[in-house]
Amino acid sequence: MRKTWIAAGAAIALSGAAPASAQQIALSTFVTGLSSIVHVQHDGLGRIYMVQQQGIIRVHDGTALRPTPFLNIDPLVQGGGEEGLLSVAFHPSYASNGFFYVYYTNNSGNNVVARYQRSAGDPFVANAASAFILLTLNHPGAGNHNGGSINFGPDGFLYINTGDGGGGGDPNENAQNLGSLLGKQLRLDVNSGSPYGIPPGNPFVGVAGARPEIWSYGLRNPWRFTFDRLTGDMFIGDVGQNAIEEVDFQPAGVGGLNYGWDDMEGSQCFEPPSGCLTANRVLPIIERNHNQGDCAIVGGFRYRGTQVPFLAGKYLHTDNCHGDIRVATETSPGVWSDSLGLATSNGFTTFGEDGNGELYVAGGGTVYRIVGVPTASLSVADVTASEAAGVATFTVVLSPAINQAVTVQYAVSAGTATSGVDFTPVSGTLSFPAASGARTFTVPIVNDPLDENDETVTVTLSAPTGANIGDGQAVGTIADDDPLPTLSVSDCAAAEGDAGTTPCTFTFVLAPVSGRSVSVGYATGSGTATSGTDFSAASGALTIAAGSVTTTVAASVLGDTTVEPDEDFTLALSGPVNTTLASPSGRGMVLDDDAPSLSSLELTHGSQVRADLDQGAADFFRLGQSPAASYEVVLDEVSADAVPGLLLEHLDADNVTVLRTALVEGTGTAASLRFGNPFLSPVHTHHLRVRSAACGTACGPDDTYRLRVYETTLSGSRFNNGGGQTSVVVLQNATDETANGLVYFWSQTGALLHRAQFVLNPRGSVTINAAGIGALAGYSGSLTVVHGAPYGGLGGKVVALEPASGFSFDTPLLPRPR
Repeated sequence: MRKTWIAAGAAIALSGAAPASAQQIALSTFVTGLSSIVHVQHDGLGRIYMVQQQGIIRVHDGTALRPTPFLNIDPLVQGGGEEGLLSVAFHPSYASNGFFYVYYTNNSGNNVVARYQRSAGDPFVANAASAFILLTLNHPGAGNHNGGSINFGPDGFLYINTGDGGGGGDPNENAQNLGSLLGKQLRLDVNSGSPYGIPPGNPFVGVAGARPEIWSYGLRNPWRFTFDRLTGDMFIGDVGQNAIEEVDFQPAGVGGLNYGWDDMEGSQCFEPPSGCLTANRVLPIIERNHNQGDCAIVGGFRYRGTQVPFLAGKYLHTDNCHGDIRVATETSPGVWSDSLGLATSNGFTTFGEDGNGELYVAGGGTVYRIVGVPTASLSVADVTASEAAGVATFTVVLSPAINQAVTVQYAVSAGTATSGVDFTPVSGTLSFPAASGARTFTVPIVNDPLDENDETVTVTLSAPTGANIGDGQAVGTIADDDPLPTLSVSDCAAAEGDAGTTPCTFTFVLAPVSGRSVSVGYATGSGTATSGTDFSAASGALTIAAGSVTTTVAASVLGDTTVEPDEDFTLALSGPVNTTLASPSGRGMVLDDDAPSLSSLELTHGSQVRADLDQGAADFFRLGQSPAASYEVVLDEVSADAVPGLLLEHLDADNVTVLRTALVEGTGTAASLRFGNPFLSPVHTHHLRVRSAACGTACGPDDTYRLRVYETTLSGSRFNNGGGQTSVVVLQNATDETANGLVYFWSQTGALLHRAQFVLNPRGSVTINAAGIGALAGYSGSLTVVHGAPYGGLGGKVVALEPASGFSFDTPLLPRPR
């Protein structure tokens, strides 16, 4: 080096220049009051040692500086300029053997590597009489370029950095001469041989004319080198000649490297100034030009401590001339970016590292610990927003607000929400002008109609400038605000058979599809059918997986040979999860099939039969009804001689028992029966008989009648409970008899949402407000009305209201066409 060490007590002066990093380093005084500190080292036992150039080593015991020097070899040392006691290294087994090694310039101007031992009686004092000289390096002529750094490597061998012997431009050509130990890095085995052994693997063992101690070469004045305690890689700060200061890199365990001096100074030719030898020369990872104010680089450490997290993996170095501490970052393998870490006017001489990887820097008579400076912190908070809101707004807070511009990047990614389906991912940069404390950005949310769990997105802050990141992640919760889907169950019907079981299958339909799993409990119960006799009791729970809309449950109908009426049982629903119920139960029909059926002809909507009462025998028919429909059977156009005693009767399954007799319509001869099928499954067991008690056996081919079937179900084109609209169903009874029935509300996909029961007085009306029915909230669809009034005797309309505009219109409810 070319600069005399600064005097004790020199003060740190912060230049005020902000480092390139968003976070800053600072210096905390560790030890002061000494003089000419040139090396700081630890022993692995929690103690820190300060090497003073004049030949003294002081020790800090972890609490305070010990008053007595650890070692004083001042009489042996030639100090001043670049000479003196230059470094100390502790044996890897120092805790047990007490060995340590020093590198100093003796009074003859030669450099010495010697071993000493800790005293037996006091661990804080060395035995000065225990000196054992391992190596003396003749240093001809000049008093500069002594190198002076020694360290034990991860392999347990002692590494020694030597200068080129001094004088400008390596006049003796030592650095490239493998027969000289000057301008080299040496590797010795201090645990074998006398005074040392040559480690196996040293690259020049057996090479003619080469010294076996040499590990690498081509160095000028490698004042400080260190090992990366994590990887074992080596960093060498080599002081330059006239133009370039450099940091060289040596991968762990790789020897035989040529760092170029004096053919090259850094990456430039030196001797000769152009056309020099460059093959197989290792170029620096960091260069500092003298026109930047540098003149004598002081190599440091790659930070592996824990107290200054933003320095993790970064390499720190300085220069004895200007005192700035610089921070280098490996941006990609082998590529380093160097930036200002702390601007000072101190001429530091060395770095140090303690047993925990924390770093120190020393100059003059003071040792400083490198610490982090708390800076402004950027944080982003969690947010909850409903789907209907359309956006989630995140706020990034800078605390405290500082008088400089700050930027930070943000990005939004999927948590449990799906990108492009539930939200639109965004990213960007927020800028905080000086003295501003908060900035916001928004994330678009997709307002879908799908009922689902609340879902999340993740916000991440990165790449801050001018501040650090405190809480750099936030969770955005998209709160689902869609109504629960409606679960409906269809009724079922099954013929009993003579023995065994027959499934009666209930179908469950969910409308609309759900983004969550839906479940409900069910249990069968007796109606007119008896559990254990007509059907088997069943209970359990069913689940409709997310994305599905249907499932089934089968109850077992028990077969027998008993002639009996059709019977029914219930399927009660309970405990719905993630759904609402269109109705609390379904109904199962047990169809008796034991009596011989005389109703061979099934009548359906639009059927028309003309027949006669041949020889007075009754005519039998069967009415087939569609699910959730109503029908009217009309007997008319009766011949005169058949009128007396002519009857249209509804029979039980035995074709004998009369359940109902048709009522005469008006003053004529027409009579009708009306049937409602409230089930969501077909019904085929309404038995009809036409007979005349009056004509008896006298009835002949001319005793004729007509039988017609009408579906009387009312249907409306639509109802609408979405988009701010409300639908109201108005039913009107034009007859002089009471009518009752059910209103079925269907989704646009055909799933049953809700059924509402009504009773209509003669000449009366009833209103059903769909807005008050939770299962219909937000839905639109169609509706049907099943009733017991005659064809054309019941009417109505659906009124759709849109309060925002006051607009309304009517959709008439009309009987299904014949």
